[in-house]
Amino acid sequence: MNLGAPYNEAVALRGLIPLHMPLQQRFPVFDGVVDLVRCGHAVNRWIPTVAMEFLLYDVDRVLRGGGFLWIDHFFCKGPDLDKVYSPLIGRLGYKKLKWATGNKTDSKHGEVYLTALLQKPLK
Repeated sequence: MNLGAPYNEAVALRGLIPLHMPLQQRFPVFDGVVDLVRCGHAVNRWIPTVAMEFLLYDVDRVLRGGGFLWIDHFFCKGPDLDKVYSPLIGRLGYKKLKWATGNKTDSKHGEVYLTALLQKPLK
C-alpha cells in the first residue's frame, strides 16, 4: 500500500504493513496478533479524549503480550500531559521503556512533545 505517506515503502520492504486509518475505526486485525503499533504526528491533542481512549484500548486489543506501542511526536499542552494524557496512557499498565518530553519550539501555548516506547505486559 503506497498512499504517498512517508516511510510506506521502507515499512513494506521490511515485511510490515503500513495502515493509515481514521481514528474512529477499529484496527482490521485479530486480537493479540500485532508486535508493534506506531502512532505518529496525527495522534495529538486535537483528538477528543474519548477518541484517544478508544484508540489506546483498540491498540491494546490488537497487541500481543510483550508487543510495543510507540507514541511518536505526540504533542499537547504541558499541564494536560500530566493531568489528562499520562493517566490515560498509564491505565493500560504498560512498561515504560522510553518516556521523553521536550518543548515544542514553535508553540505559543506551552505545548510539549511526548515520545514514548511502551511494552504490553505478558499475561
